[in-house]
Amino acid sequence: MNVSIYQGNETLPLVAAEVTVVIDVIRAFTTSEVAFSKGVDKILMVKDTTKAFDLREGHPELLLMGEVDAHPIPGFDFDNSPWRLHQSDIDITGKTLVQRTTNGVKAVVNNFNPRYTFVTGFSNALSTAVFIKEHISASGVNLIASHPSSDEDMACAEYMKALIEDEGANANDFAQRILDSSAAQKFFNGSDIFLSEDIALCAEEKVNNLFVMEVNRVDETLVMTKTEY
Repeated sequence: MNVSIYQGNETLPLVAAEVTVVIDVIRAFTTSEVAFSKGVDKILMVKDTTKAFDLREGHPELLLMGEVDAHPIPGFDFDNSPWRLHQSDIDITGKTLVQRTTNGVKAVVNNFNPRYTFVTGFSNALSTAVFIKEHISASGVNLIASHPSSDEDMACAEYMKALIEDEGANANDFAQRILDSSAAQKFFNGSDIFLSEDIALCAEEKVNNLFVMEVNRVDETLVMTKTEY
Protein backbone atom coordinates (compact mmCIF):
# COMPACT_ATOMS: atom_id res chain seq x y z
CA MET A 1 0.00 0.00 0.00
CA ASN A 2 1.06 3.57 -0.68
CA VAL A 3 0.78 5.45 2.63
CA SER A 4 0.70 9.26 2.69
CA ILE A 5 0.75 11.48 5.79
CA TYR A 6 -0.92 14.87 6.10
CA GLN A 7 -1.29 17.30 8.98
CA GLY A 8 -4.17 19.59 9.90
CA ASN A 9 -7.92 19.69 10.49
CA GLU A 10 -9.05 21.73 7.48
CA THR A 11 -9.93 20.29 4.06
CA LEU A 12 -6.65 18.85 2.75
CA PRO A 13 -5.42 18.20 -0.81
CA LEU A 14 -5.35 14.43 -0.37
CA VAL A 15 -4.17 12.08 -3.07
CA ALA A 16 -6.77 9.57 -4.21
CA ALA A 17 -6.87 6.63 -1.80
CA GLU A 18 -9.40 4.03 -0.73
CA VAL A 19 -8.72 4.52 2.99
CA THR A 20 -8.52 7.63 5.17
CA VAL A 21 -7.48 7.46 8.83
CA VAL A 22 -7.91 10.55 10.99
CA ILE A 23 -5.73 10.62 14.10
CA ASP A 24 -6.39 12.57 17.30
CA VAL A 25 -4.26 11.26 20.16
CA ILE A 26 -4.80 14.10 22.68
CA ARG A 27 -7.60 13.45 23.29
CA ALA A 28 -10.64 12.95 21.05
CA PHE A 29 -10.19 9.47 19.67
CA THR A 30 -8.55 8.15 22.81
CA THR A 31 -11.77 9.21 24.53
CA SER A 32 -13.82 7.55 21.77
CA GLU A 33 -11.89 4.32 22.33
CA VAL A 34 -12.67 4.48 26.05
CA ALA A 35 -16.36 5.08 25.25
CA PHE A 36 -16.57 2.01 23.04
CA SER A 37 -14.65 -0.05 25.60
CA LYS A 38 -17.37 0.93 28.11
CA GLY A 39 -20.15 -0.27 25.81
CA VAL A 40 -21.26 2.77 23.81
CA ASP A 41 -23.23 1.75 20.71
CA LYS A 42 -22.28 4.58 18.38
CA ILE A 43 -20.93 8.12 18.27
CA LEU A 44 -22.39 10.87 16.09
CA MET A 45 -19.78 13.36 14.93
CA VAL A 46 -20.64 17.05 14.59
CA LYS A 47 -18.54 20.06 13.65
CA ASP A 48 -20.06 22.60 16.03
CA THR A 49 -21.69 22.86 19.43
CA THR A 50 -25.01 24.16 18.09
CA LYS A 51 -25.49 21.03 15.99
CA ALA A 52 -24.86 18.85 19.05
CA PHE A 53 -27.54 20.66 21.06
CA ASP A 54 -29.94 20.55 18.10
CA LEU A 55 -29.54 16.78 17.86
CA ARG A 56 -30.25 16.33 21.55
CA GLU A 57 -33.29 18.59 21.38
CA GLY A 58 -34.85 16.13 18.96
CA HIS A 59 -33.46 13.07 20.74
CA PRO A 60 -33.12 13.78 24.48
CA GLU A 61 -31.60 10.35 25.12
CA LEU A 62 -28.39 11.41 23.38
CA LEU A 63 -25.33 12.18 25.52
CA LEU A 64 -23.01 15.01 24.47
CA MET A 65 -19.22 14.75 24.71
CA GLY A 66 -16.43 17.07 23.63
CA GLU A 67 -14.57 20.33 23.97
CA VAL A 68 -13.86 23.72 22.44
CA ASP A 69 -10.17 24.62 22.39
CA ALA A 70 -9.57 21.78 24.89
CA HIS A 71 -12.04 23.21 27.46
CA PRO A 72 -15.29 21.59 28.62
CA ILE A 73 -18.54 22.76 27.01
CA PRO A 74 -21.29 23.95 29.39
CA GLY A 75 -24.33 21.71 29.02
CA PHE A 76 -22.40 18.72 27.69
CA ASP A 77 -22.56 15.45 29.63
CA PHE A 78 -18.85 14.69 29.23
CA ASP A 79 -15.77 16.70 28.39
CA ASN A 80 -12.91 15.36 26.28
CA SER A 81 -11.10 13.59 29.13
CA PRO A 82 -10.57 9.87 28.57
CA TRP A 83 -9.63 9.45 32.23
CA ARG A 84 -12.79 11.09 33.56
CA LEU A 85 -14.90 9.01 31.16
CA HIS A 86 -13.04 5.87 32.21
CA GLN A 87 -13.72 6.67 35.88
CA SER A 88 -17.33 7.80 35.40
CA ASP A 89 -20.11 5.90 37.15
CA ILE A 90 -22.60 6.84 34.42
CA ASP A 91 -23.71 3.71 32.56
CA ILE A 92 -23.22 4.38 28.86
CA THR A 93 -23.79 0.80 27.71
CA GLY A 94 -25.81 0.82 24.51
CA LYS A 95 -25.97 4.62 24.46
CA THR A 96 -25.38 6.98 21.55
CA LEU A 97 -22.95 9.84 22.09
CA VAL A 98 -22.56 13.06 20.12
CA GLN A 99 -18.94 14.18 19.85
CA ARG A 100 -17.63 17.63 19.00
CA THR A 101 -13.89 18.40 19.15
CA THR A 102 -11.57 21.08 17.83
CA ASN A 103 -9.21 18.93 15.76
CA GLY A 104 -10.12 15.28 15.29
CA VAL A 105 -13.84 15.51 14.61
CA LYS A 106 -13.33 18.63 12.50
CA ALA A 107 -10.73 16.80 10.39
CA VAL A 108 -13.15 13.91 9.80
CA VAL A 109 -15.98 16.22 8.77
CA ASN A 110 -13.68 18.07 6.35
CA ASN A 111 -11.98 14.99 4.87
CA PHE A 112 -14.56 12.18 5.05
CA ASN A 113 -13.83 9.37 2.60
CA PRO A 114 -17.04 7.52 1.63
CA ARG A 115 -15.07 4.36 0.81
CA TYR A 116 -13.33 3.86 4.16
CA THR A 117 -12.80 6.33 6.98
CA PHE A 118 -11.33 5.26 10.31
CA VAL A 119 -10.38 7.27 13.38
CA THR A 120 -7.82 6.42 16.02
CA GLY A 121 -5.60 7.62 18.82
CA PHE A 122 -2.36 5.91 19.75
CA SER A 123 -4.27 3.41 21.88
CA ASN A 124 -5.93 1.95 18.78
CA ALA A 125 -3.19 2.63 16.25
CA LEU A 126 -1.83 -0.92 16.19
CA SER A 127 -5.25 -2.53 15.83
CA THR A 128 -6.25 -0.06 13.10
CA ALA A 129 -3.05 -0.61 11.11
CA VAL A 130 -3.38 -4.40 11.38
CA PHE A 131 -7.04 -4.28 10.35
CA ILE A 132 -6.23 -2.22 7.25
CA LYS A 133 -3.41 -4.57 6.28
CA GLU A 134 -5.34 -7.78 6.83
CA HIS A 135 -8.95 -6.96 5.99
CA ILE A 136 -8.99 -4.23 3.34
CA SER A 137 -7.81 -4.49 -0.23
CA ALA A 138 -6.46 -1.04 -0.95
CA SER A 139 -3.63 0.52 -2.93
CA GLY A 140 -3.58 3.76 -0.95
CA VAL A 141 -4.00 4.99 2.62
CA ASN A 142 -4.10 8.62 3.75
CA LEU A 143 -3.17 9.23 7.38
CA ILE A 144 -4.26 12.61 8.75
CA ALA A 145 -2.54 13.95 11.88
CA SER A 146 -5.35 16.29 12.90
CA HIS A 147 -3.48 18.61 15.28
CA PRO A 148 -2.12 21.34 12.99
CA SER A 149 1.16 21.90 14.86
CA SER A 150 1.84 19.55 17.80
CA ASP A 151 3.80 16.31 17.31
CA GLU A 152 1.63 13.65 18.99
CA ASP A 153 -0.60 12.98 15.98
CA MET A 154 2.34 13.01 13.58
CA ALA A 155 4.11 10.50 15.82
CA CYS A 156 1.08 8.23 15.68
CA ALA A 157 0.80 8.65 11.89
CA GLU A 158 4.46 7.77 11.39
CA TYR A 159 4.04 4.74 13.67
CA MET A 160 1.04 3.53 11.67
CA LYS A 161 2.83 4.09 8.37
CA ALA A 162 5.73 1.94 9.58
CA LEU A 163 3.31 -0.79 10.69
CA ILE A 164 1.36 -0.80 7.43
CA GLU A 165 4.53 -0.85 5.35
CA ASP A 166 6.17 -3.54 7.52
CA GLU A 167 9.14 -1.31 8.27
CA GLY A 168 9.33 -2.21 11.94
CA ALA A 169 8.66 0.27 14.72
CA ASN A 170 9.26 0.54 18.45
CA ALA A 171 6.00 1.68 20.01
CA ASN A 172 7.81 3.09 23.04
CA ASP A 173 9.69 5.60 20.88
CA PHE A 174 6.45 7.00 19.49
CA ALA A 175 4.78 6.97 22.91
CA GLN A 176 7.63 9.12 24.22
CA ARG A 177 7.03 11.64 21.44
CA ILE A 178 3.41 11.86 22.58
CA LEU A 179 4.52 12.53 26.15
CA ASP A 180 7.00 15.16 24.95
CA SER A 181 4.61 16.90 22.53
CA SER A 182 3.67 20.54 23.04
CA ALA A 183 -0.02 19.64 23.37
CA ALA A 184 0.75 17.34 26.30
CA GLN A 185 2.61 19.84 28.44
CA LYS A 186 -0.40 21.66 29.92
CA PHE A 187 -1.58 18.33 31.36
CA PHE A 188 1.39 18.22 33.74
CA ASN A 189 0.72 21.57 35.47
CA GLY A 190 -1.69 20.37 38.16
CA SER A 191 -4.80 21.76 36.47
CA ASP A 192 -8.26 20.54 37.42
CA ILE A 193 -9.23 20.56 33.75
CA PHE A 194 -6.13 19.03 32.16
CA LEU A 195 -5.24 15.78 33.89
CA SER A 196 -1.88 14.00 33.67
CA GLU A 197 -3.89 10.75 33.76
CA ASP A 198 -5.31 11.71 30.36
CA ILE A 199 -1.87 11.74 28.79
CA ALA A 200 -0.99 8.39 30.37
CA LEU A 201 -4.02 6.89 28.59
CA CYS A 202 -3.25 8.74 25.37
CA ALA A 203 0.28 7.27 25.27
CA GLU A 204 -0.79 3.71 26.16
CA GLU A 205 -0.98 1.21 23.32
CA LYS A 206 -3.75 -1.40 23.57
CA VAL A 207 -2.70 -4.85 22.38
CA ASN A 208 -5.74 -6.88 23.51
CA ASN A 209 -9.46 -6.69 22.73
CA LEU A 210 -8.66 -5.21 19.35
CA PHE A 211 -11.23 -3.18 17.44
CA VAL A 212 -11.38 -0.38 14.92
CA MET A 213 -13.53 2.76 14.87
CA GLU A 214 -15.07 3.30 11.44
CA VAL A 215 -17.03 6.33 10.27
CA ASN A 216 -19.91 6.15 7.79
CA ARG A 217 -22.41 8.71 6.60
CA VAL A 218 -25.99 7.94 7.61
CA ASP A 219 -28.35 10.40 5.96
CA GLU A 220 -26.56 13.70 6.74
CA THR A 221 -24.76 12.55 9.89
CA LEU A 222 -21.30 11.01 10.29
CA VAL A 223 -21.61 7.97 12.55
CA MET A 224 -18.68 6.24 14.25
CA THR A 225 -19.08 2.57 15.16
CA LYS A 226 -16.88 -0.15 16.65
CA THR A 227 -15.86 -3.26 14.71
CA GLU A 228 -14.12 -6.07 16.58
CA TYR A 229 -11.92 -8.55 14.77
